[in-house]
Amino acid sequence: MLEMLKVTMKSIFIKQTNKSPEINFNYDTGELKITGNSLVQNSYEFYTPLLEWIDDYVRAPKAKNTKVFIKVVYFTTDASGFFIKILKRLEQLAMANHLVMVKWYYEEGDVDMRETIHMFRSLVPQLNLESVVVKEVL
Repeated sequence: MLEMLKVTMKSIFIKQTNKSPEINFNYDTGELKITGNSLVQNSYEFYTPLLEWIDDYVRAPKAKNTKVFIKVVYFTTDASGFFIKILKRLEQLAMANHLVMVKWYYEEGDVDMRETIHMFRSLVPQLNLESVVVKEVL
C-alpha cells in the first residue's frame, strides 16, 4: 500500500547582510520579497535553496495569488542568472492560471537597471513583470 506524501511548506526569512539580500518568502500570504544587494561570492550556494523552495511553492501555492517584490540596486552577473531562473519558475505558475504579479523597483536615473528589467521581462513574456521607478530603492 502506498502512502500519500504531504509536503508542508514553511516560509523563508534570511536577514540581509552587506553582500546578500534579505529574503522574505511567505508561503501563507504568497508574498515573496527580495531586498538589498546581491554580491555574494557563491550565488549557487545562496540561491539554490531558494529555487528549490520556489519549485515546491509552484507545485502547491496556498494563496490565491502571488505577489513578488524585488528591490535591489546591485547584483552580480551570477545573481542575475538566478533572478532569471526565479522569474522563469514564477512564469510557470502564471501559465498554470495562477495570478502572479512581480514588481521590480529601480531608482530613477538608473538606466542600466531599467534595461536589465526590460531584458528580464522579454525572457518571461507570460509573467506580469512591472518595473517601478522610485527615488530610492533601499
